[in-house]
Amino acid sequence: MSSMGFDSGFESAMDAVLQKAVAELPGVVVLARRGNQVYHKAFGHADLEAKRPLGLECPFRMYSMTKVMTSALALALHERTGSLNPEDAVSKYIPAFDREWDVVEECPSGSEIVDVRSMITGETQQVSFRRRKASQPMLVKHLMAECSGIGYEIWGDLDGTMKQGSLETKRGYAIANALRRKINPSIYTSSCILGHHLDLAGFCNTIAAAGVLSTEPGVISYGLGATVLGCIIEIVYEQHNGVKTPLRDIFKAMLFEPLGMSSATFFDPSLAKTLPVLYGLKPGELSSEVVRAEASVPALDPPYSNQSDHFAGPMRYDSGDTGSVMTVEDYAKFLDCLLNDGLAADGSRVLPAKVVAELLSGRPTGNSFDTGIGHMMGLSETSPFTYGWVSADPTEGTPRQCFWSGYAGTHIRLYPDDKSYIIQGIQCMDHSFTGTAEAIFRNPCLETFLKHWVPQHDANAAASKRTRVQ
Repeated sequence: MSSMGFDSGFESAMDAVLQKAVAELPGVVVLARRGNQVYHKAFGHADLEAKRPLGLECPFRMYSMTKVMTSALALALHERTGSLNPEDAVSKYIPAFDREWDVVEECPSGSEIVDVRSMITGETQQVSFRRRKASQPMLVKHLMAECSGIGYEIWGDLDGTMKQGSLETKRGYAIANALRRKINPSIYTSSCILGHHLDLAGFCNTIAAAGVLSTEPGVISYGLGATVLGCIIEIVYEQHNGVKTPLRDIFKAMLFEPLGMSSATFFDPSLAKTLPVLYGLKPGELSSEVVRAEASVPALDPPYSNQSDHFAGPMRYDSGDTGSVMTVEDYAKFLDCLLNDGLAADGSRVLPAKVVAELLSGRPTGNSFDTGIGHMMGLSETSPFTYGWVSADPTEGTPRQCFWSGYAGTHIRLYPDDKSYIIQGIQCMDHSFTGTAEAIFRNPCLETFLKHWVPQHDANAAASKRTRVQ
């Protein structure tokens, strides 16, 4: 049997895909590994107007690809300290969460009204709504699996403007966010996602003061769970080290420095000029013509600020959901650690082997993905959102894989049984929601990656040697 790698046609085929992609997108970086073979190239521009080329050393806003690293730290702290058990109630660490929660939804005959402004259309509507009591407490595992009930408001916007209610949000995401923003107008919006002028305790206390959720805890509600998890990580780290430490420094001590991820950090406004320009596709446009991200949405108040977050005061918290910034090469060092059973390249242990097994194969019990949001994301009982990403079983010859994306189009696919992965770097928001970036970049890139494997994957053999963590 030939050694694991890529066939002789892989490099030229991938080059062609990426050269075609940058005819319509600003710039892309791809790092693909199979066995000991690595493909790592950049195409296009970091700044179209200035004609600044996109280089391999360029850091990216990783957005939601941060989530799995936050779960990794939480699980590592649990192994190290005994605290932060995924089955613990969130209120064990954040006292303000020790309360009854209301699940909110639109209701024409509801007794309450709130103004809801859509990020997608820019329009403000008065929405009547009702509340019902949540039936169970919020647990740490709900934060890890994006089932906390603290969802991104943009899902309600998307459901109401483009999905005709098929996401089954009942405007709950938008209503909950509007009620939180009545307490603090800048608490969170998808137009400002990387950090905040509150500290993490203040952020969580505002969420608790509003007391509203978009879904029951335990139901997929993709959003702010890992930001709350970041607060708990800070609390547990301080309890066991005696020093109050911001999340970015905990990441640095436990993950970034041990793995040699020298570019990795959390967003800070001072980084804005070193990052690629953030672009976007306008809503409703079918072409791949791009504009600066702030021009791809209606004028907002507070203003759209993902380009150079954020809009109010100095940043005081780092988002465990979306805040990490690094080169594609440095993100690959985290994936290499997972493939190497938690060891760094120098052989030192960074993550316990049990944590790696949980990240790659674990299945938190009791969570539900059978909703419109879950179906849109391709989630199911065999492919659930687990610890910061989808963990999918092999089906119809497809390798077992862990994968997820970031808001600006970054994407990872890790194939644990095959010592393979691919990371796609791009900084273009698809506010058109047409799937344009996927059609011209992500999908052809993934198809090319899988097509040129040597030897080809055997799904049955991989499934038979798999160890499931219960």
